[in-house]
Amino acid sequence: MRVTLATLFALLLITSSAAAFQDAGATEDEPKRELKELIKESSISTSVQVPDGFQPGRIQNARESKIASIHEHRKAELGYVRKLHEMPVFEIGPVDIDADVILTVDGVPVTRSLFRKRALLYAAAGDLERHALRTITAAELSRRAERGIDISAFQASPQDIAAKLEEYRALMKMGIDQSDAAAGVDTAAKSEEQFNAWVESMKVALGEEKFHQYLAADAQFEKVFLAVPSVPLNELESHKAELNRLGQEGQLPEPIILGPHTERPEWMPTATWDAFQMTEQSRNLLGFILTQGRNRAGLPQLFKPSIVSQLRDGVMKVTGVRYFFDEEMPDGVLMRVGDHEVGVDEAWALINPILSDADIEMILRETVALHAAKTAMQAAGAWLDTAEWDELWGSYEQEFEGTLLPMKTVITFRGYNSVHRFREHLRFGKSFNNMVLDTITDEEVLDHFQGGGRLFFERGEVVLAPAFRAMTDDFSKAAWAAAEAEMAQVIEESDGDWDVVQARYPTPGLKDGETTVKGQRNRLNIAFRESELTQIVTGYGLVHEAFYRASEGDVIGPWAATMRHHQWGDAPGVWAAKVVEFNRPGGLPQFVKGDRNYDMAYEDYLNLRFIDWMNATVEAAIPTIAVP
Repeated sequence: MRVTLATLFALLLITSSAAAFQDAGATEDEPKRELKELIKESSISTSVQVPDGFQPGRIQNARESKIASIHEHRKAELGYVRKLHEMPVFEIGPVDIDADVILTVDGVPVTRSLFRKRALLYAAAGDLERHALRTITAAELSRRAERGIDISAFQASPQDIAAKLEEYRALMKMGIDQSDAAAGVDTAAKSEEQFNAWVESMKVALGEEKFHQYLAADAQFEKVFLAVPSVPLNELESHKAELNRLGQEGQLPEPIILGPHTERPEWMPTATWDAFQMTEQSRNLLGFILTQGRNRAGLPQLFKPSIVSQLRDGVMKVTGVRYFFDEEMPDGVLMRVGDHEVGVDEAWALINPILSDADIEMILRETVALHAAKTAMQAAGAWLDTAEWDELWGSYEQEFEGTLLPMKTVITFRGYNSVHRFREHLRFGKSFNNMVLDTITDEEVLDHFQGGGRLFFERGEVVLAPAFRAMTDDFSKAAWAAAEAEMAQVIEESDGDWDVVQARYPTPGLKDGETTVKGQRNRLNIAFRESELTQIVTGYGLVHEAFYRASEGDVIGPWAATMRHHQWGDAPGVWAAKVVEFNRPGGLPQFVKGDRNYDMAYEDYLNLRFIDWMNATVEAAIPTIAVP
């Protein structure tokens, strides 16, 4: 499911609320505080683990040698953050995406099957997860049919589909900014407008029939795996009275606390029971679900999205979902769901993403980048093999157990709507760290900490005046190039008057009277619809250039953000920005091993180096590309 920014924050609200419910010791403000910290401080994370052998050397306090003038320092080159004009030019002529071999890279063929795999991940990663869930649901219904169970009752009815649509309506209503209500905005009308826009966008993207299938699949999954008993409203009071009689002193029976002797009720499928045993957090949820089922109270709408999300993750983990990038598979196989192999052509026929030639070029760029990077890391002995990676990924997943924000929520800030797509890119990041970490010194990272990256560690802000030229229906290379050229001409003819540019190209999201956005990188990424995913795939980030390399008065762009298929890609278009100023609160923290800033400095530096190195592999691979 692609969601707008408003929907994303609604999802975060619900997930945070459910997490707070699960953690009895959590205060009401803890989810908000952790969410703020995530937005404010999180970086493009590859979860660097600095070896114990690294020492801070002679430098114990970075304040003693901080750079006095950020303006003078930013004039120096910073080779591992590329400006727009330093990007490798990746332009492939017309290709036949239905040919057996679309192109070759250093003699290695990019087959039609490989292209389709990468295209499905690029344009429809979330839909692939949904297809895996449909496969799991079909397998569960088949098992029930073999046991003589009538499975007709598990089909999604028109009423089920309508109820699911209403759930999405309520979800978007929750995502409306409460400051709008304080300002006198009609929030009910605003949420309805956003809901209708989402429905229309889904119908355009999928077609009306597939949109209904999308809703039906959601409803059917819940009927199969999460049919929590509930009583009709007109019987609720008498049912509660009976429960009170069975309890003590007129109170409802105590909530069920999951223990080693807790038995699975007949109404709960084994797959659901096993799925909620995966983590401590999901086991706490299971106790709550069992209590609701015993009381025949169903599931509260407030917590249901989080419960369903964890159930989906758990069911997929119990079943086992592996992609072609996780392990060796035949060329025609996209993924394995349990014992079932999902063919590339099978998924392509079901999902069949609509691709422009600009999309095709971006897919091929990512394909070349990942191929070249993996080849180089394998040659260096740094590539994490399947066993090593599985163990490392398992450890990474465990880091999120018991936290208020599950991994699936956190990765939305990085632009991903699929854990599997995130997992693939994280493996590349981890392998890169494996390759270079032992060659990096504290002095090298300290230079980044005090110099190019100091605004990040000071919590400094960059103030940008954005301009945005929206794209509507035509996403071809020619349309993008024309839009980019149009904006460049307006900038040139404005003769330095940025008010003229902004008047021509107003930016979505700015309130009346606002002409600038300011903040740390993550806030700017949100404003400019950039993310870790876009920066890895395209190799560039306008926000990175502004944050690390620009000087006051610089104009960055125009930048045609052709990668519109990502979590934040709800406003495709061409961007430009003028750097207005830098805000520096001062007080650069210490750079001492064991301190959080020390680890963050390594992480930030390595992340930037990783993106630059990926660009270098593309640069080296371009001359070896041949189109049949």
